Amino acid sequence: MSRARFALVYLSSKAEALRPFVEDDAEALLATLTFGTTSPPPGTPEQVSARLTANRRSLSALVRSFCEVERIPFLDATPALEELARNGENGYLVADTHWNPAGQEALLGVLVPFLREKGLLGD
Repeated sequence: MSRARFALVYLSSKAEALRPFVEDDAEALLATLTFGTTSPPPGTPEQVSARLTANRRSLSALVRSFCEVERIPFLDATPALEELARNGENGYLVADTHWNPAGQEALLGVLVPFLREKGLLGD
């Protein structure tokens, strides 16, 4: 009987991956965050923006730590999408949060070697 093996690939949100490449408009950010709610986040718009920027990789770090403890192979797709943005190319569809072909190709560029390295992909 063979044992199941798997890896965890962290797929960041569009906002998480593209945040460093978007012009900061703290007022617009706060307006977006508070749309439809009666309890805005505490602090000035600039403080809220700074917290979001500072904490944008927190979930990835938490999942990575879990995988290290459990010895689960982990790959964070965020750097591949950030690299696209750094080079002026968007890896996401304009109107929603799904990846466009460039984003899918960027992930494959790191996913396939990762799976091979971990012995999770056939020859």
